[in-house]
Amino acid sequence: MSNKKRLRKASSGIRLDAPGFQASLIDASELSIVKEIDYIIRCAQEGDARIVSVRGLLLFCVAEGDAWMLDVEDDLALCLAEGCERQEFNVRENETQFFIEWTSNFEIRDGLFIVIYPDGRVSMRPEYPAADIQERIRKMQPGKVPVQGVADPVWDIGPAVEATNRLRRALEESQKDRH
Repeated sequence: MSNKKRLRKASSGIRLDAPGFQASLIDASELSIVKEIDYIIRCAQEGDARIVSVRGLLLFCVAEGDAWMLDVEDDLALCLAEGCERQEFNVRENETQFFIEWTSNFEIRDGLFIVIYPDGRVSMRPEYPAADIQERIRKMQPGKVPVQGVADPVWDIGPAVEATNRLRRALEESQKDRH
């Protein structure tokens, strides 16, 4: 039996490894958002904190059993698990594209992970590893410099929700056409 273990994938297409493990280049077609979501939820349920980036998305979980997926380019967030319980969400993919129905926005400010919901609620999560998440985001976006000292933004995710709904309808129509 080989000493090799199947290693987690990174957005760069290189599998991350621990000392003594082999790293290898993988084909982007092997990446699956749904499989990565299942992986991060399992880690959350096992109390194993992780941060994984894949295809421009950042997935993380904390030992308390929460798991999230973030679109770091547009500051969108989707709760995948809370208190070890898988949440309801809508994520679909095929060979060439994926669809995510985002439910909130996020920001990291003053060492806090903050979630902003469409109804205006704001939730601060001091137990989340905000510094580690922010560092990973910085590495994913090397040219993007965060703006400091700017007045608090007014969150209007209505256009994003409308765009998500249009994409969902288009995807459903294209699936009907196939059947």
